[in-house]
Amino acid sequence: MSNKISLDQCRSNGHLRSLPKGEYTVEYNDSTHCEQDEWVGLAKLQVSAITLKLGEEGTEQFYTLEKNISGLSKYPAKSGGLAKSIRFIEDSLSLALARAGLLTPNISDELLDDILRLASQDGIVIVPDTNALHNGSVHWLLKVLRRPAIWLLPLAASLTTVQMRDATIKALVNQKKPTNIGQALRSRGLVNGALGLLQRNRSRSQVVELDPSLLRYQKTASSSGSDPDQSDVLEDRLIIEAIQSVLRTMRSRTPRRVVTSDVNVARVLEAEGIETLFIPTIQIGDSSVECLRYDPIARMFLGAPLSALLWELAHGFGSIRLRRAGDTVAHLDCYWPGKTPSHWSKEILDCNFSEPIADIPTSIETPSPASETVQPADVSEKSNASGDAPANDAPNQHVTPSNEDETQNTTTVVDGSVGPSRPRSKPKTGPILPRASLPAAMKILGVLMEMGQAQPQEIVAAIPDVNTTDTVKRALELLQKAELVQQNEEFAPTADANTVATALEKGDLDTVSRFFNRFEPYAIVQQELQREGRLEKGAVLKLLTDRLGKVGKDEANRLPKYHILLGQAWTMESSIMDGSNRLTDRDAAKAFEISFANTQNEGLAKVYELLMNFCQNNSISPWVAKSQIERLIVEEHLSGFKFESSAGAKPVTRDEVLVGNLTNLASTPIIVDRFHIGERPVLTIGGPAQ
Repeated sequence: MSNKISLDQCRSNGHLRSLPKGEYTVEYNDSTHCEQDEWVGLAKLQVSAITLKLGEEGTEQFYTLEKNISGLSKYPAKSGGLAKSIRFIEDSLSLALARAGLLTPNISDELLDDILRLASQDGIVIVPDTNALHNGSVHWLLKVLRRPAIWLLPLAASLTTVQMRDATIKALVNQKKPTNIGQALRSRGLVNGALGLLQRNRSRSQVVELDPSLLRYQKTASSSGSDPDQSDVLEDRLIIEAIQSVLRTMRSRTPRRVVTSDVNVARVLEAEGIETLFIPTIQIGDSSVECLRYDPIARMFLGAPLSALLWELAHGFGSIRLRRAGDTVAHLDCYWPGKTPSHWSKEILDCNFSEPIADIPTSIETPSPASETVQPADVSEKSNASGDAPANDAPNQHVTPSNEDETQNTTTVVDGSVGPSRPRSKPKTGPILPRASLPAAMKILGVLMEMGQAQPQEIVAAIPDVNTTDTVKRALELLQKAELVQQNEEFAPTADANTVATALEKGDLDTVSRFFNRFEPYAIVQQELQREGRLEKGAVLKLLTDRLGKVGKDEANRLPKYHILLGQAWTMESSIMDGSNRLTDRDAAKAFEISFANTQNEGLAKVYELLMNFCQNNSISPWVAKSQIERLIVEEHLSGFKFESSAGAKPVTRDEVLVGNLTNLASTPIIVDRFHIGERPVLTIGGPAQ
């Protein structure tokens, strides 16, 4: 039965998650050069019975892919048509795998150095050329640059090229013939790859308009050769001139990079003084590709579930089917009559599934990068092309194992390869939402660090205000899920516990929060807040139930308190607001001016109203915003405003955050109606002199 669904709906319905192990083939059909019943082979898949629990993404099967292009009997080898057709298909397959995240570029030492510098920034502006929008370069950057906020500034000229390619596809459909294969596949990949990227990232992208004076290049270029992939000097010049125009008008000090895979464009841009990231075009090669790999720059495991791979292939090739032993398991169509813009923006496909039932799978454990099974190389030695991230980078949000039995056989992924099965004892971690308060868990961690190792009853005896072993066990359960505690014969802190203790003492709650992102329910709520900006308090239970299965209501409602205590969220009436964003001082000063303009009345603004507006507009916690604004005032970055001290009534508070250290921890309310500058509070702000 035909079923028009999005990728998220496909996964939530359980499709392509429990296939029988064995060999599968992936084939495509494209109406521009294939007959209706003609299918061309793309790849072979080896699907394993092993399952991966990909953090908040749920359980997926492990698979490997190997290119296997076949079924091109129309093209006689003596004419050279067969070799060209294979090259066109292989190129399109490579780009689709790169967009899906299964392939990465071979990067030089210079590019690695620049990437690592950018990884430490607060924000980056990326100006991609046309090819970078669809060949996986920008997709890869968005995956590995985890810390900085990234803004995309695609050029209107690039979108004009996309429109032209879309028109090309429509024309080729009406003139079906085998020789259309090159233009058709490259055009489909460009149109759907580029627009899909921009639609998924529309909240952080802005199309840069074309200077009318540059249209002379486009008019001339549009009449150039018939192969749309042949480089054209005038088209390249159009892109370069547009980039120059954009960068000249930008006043921000945020690092800016043009991203391209065109050697000539990169050379010209560098010669004209424009900082450029040249990312080589990604190729599949002859080796098999695994669905999961450790990325040393992102410091986490990256990959794509089978459903995401087939979704990307369908957008790149038109129609895809997955077969096993001559039977079609899944058939995905990207095009159908009456497809609407809403269908495109949600990346909905027309799907048919006939999935056989798999045997009960074996679970797979993928270790954290800090464990003994994965040892990334030191960046300073540059022992490999992809390098490693700085030591002070965020802790990984790594893949977590399925947890069913206390002892089971597990298979470990080491450097992207599946290692031998071995027995491993696993701690009982109980319900997926531990029934523990965060402050209590942190205090218990502090006591355990002082003791070195202990049993729960020994910890109870060491803490006067804890009188039950169950309370300690619940806290240890949470700390195990965050990998701050490990259990052998006794419980003991991990090395990461020292990092958390130091960060907490410095008031660096962001670092503490990154460690708790290892706890899957915490990460789910965090990412939902970052994606939507807010979450109704009553919606937390449904969110977690949809993603994890049945969970306790009380535990689900308690969970956002963790984010609030760690400065990643805050409350506004019945909503939980995202507070995880962080601004540079320059951006914070500009945001302050905007919030003042939004809340002032006759040149005066109340601190409470301004601060709430500032936090809501910028997805930043009042805990962070207030501290940063007070520092900007002291350092005279806001010297145009008047901050008059005055006596105030009882302070207005909102939420609480953790303060202190593991041995002396407390939660303190955030005062949101005043700034503390000097001895007396500031409750109102005067605007800049006119």
